[in-house]
Amino acid sequence: MKPERARRLCLSAVVSCVLLASAFGGEALAAQGGHAQKLCPVMGGKTDRSAYVDYHGKQVYFCCSGCRETFLQNPEKYIKEMESKGTVLDKAPKPESGEGHGRRTGNEHAESMD
Repeated sequence: MKPERARRLCLSAVVSCVLLASAFGGEALAAQGGHAQKLCPVMGGKTDRSAYVDYHGKQVYFCCSGCRETFLQNPEKYIKEMESKGTVLDKAPKPESGEGHGRRTGNEHAESMD
């Protein structure tokens, strides 16, 4: 096969994969009738992916660690507000054996909420 043709085929394959991946991700959110979380539930600012909490199987992102602490005072209130606005929260990774099943913040583990 000629090098130019091989490059074109490779480029076509990459573009196709990217389009398929984005289409299926969008369909999953559309099927749930919502959109991915982009705003802090406490202050409304852009989220920082390093400031988060895993709460009952859902991963919630914040603009800062201070908002994380405010959220933890009444998490159900904030989750209800986000979901009522169509926000679809990421699924939290399953805890490793020996960890609690409740809440995990940032890279630190907080007490279990079982």
